[in-house]
Amino acid sequence: MQIEKTAPVMVTGATGYVAGWLVKRLLEEGLTVHAPVRDPENAGKLKYLNEIAASTPGQIRFFRADLLDQGSYAEAMEGCAIVFHTASPFVIDVKDPQRDLDLTPQQVMNLLRLQLRELALGSRMVWDCVTCYQCQEHCPQGVEVADILYELRNEAVRRLPPLKPRAQCPAEAQREA
Repeated sequence: MQIEKTAPVMVTGATGYVAGWLVKRLLEEGLTVHAPVRDPENAGKLKYLNEIAASTPGQIRFFRADLLDQGSYAEAMEGCAIVFHTASPFVIDVKDPQRDLDLTPQQVMNLLRLQLRELALGSRMVWDCVTCYQCQEHCPQGVEVADILYELRNEAVRRLPPLKPRAQCPAEAQREA
């Protein structure tokens, strides 16, 4: 894909895993990246992006924004040629994890440790996880929780039976005749 280098590009979710790689590539190509983040003053959260920017020809600019705050992305988006939307809202304050999450990420990891893969695959958490990487970033044991949940999701999809051909509606059948 050819991207016009005179205009900035915006990457939502820039501090996330997938977006981090995208930002790196864009900076290596010499682009200016607008990165809307919840807290542009959080140096620890932005450290690796700043390190990448320091070693590449591109530039990065951080803007305060939150997916749940309408209009908060307007300043970051201004003048951008392209928007790469990789962010996803997630809830930090879960009142009742058992109800809201089915199984917590820790419970899914415990099922896997106990070789109960089928139970883990059947968990709603495998599908509800938005790969925000919060559980992974805060895991005291360094377990790559979000990556594991992503792989479980991929495995579950691979196990799905092949799709049956869809029935042709009468209008399509008539057009083809």
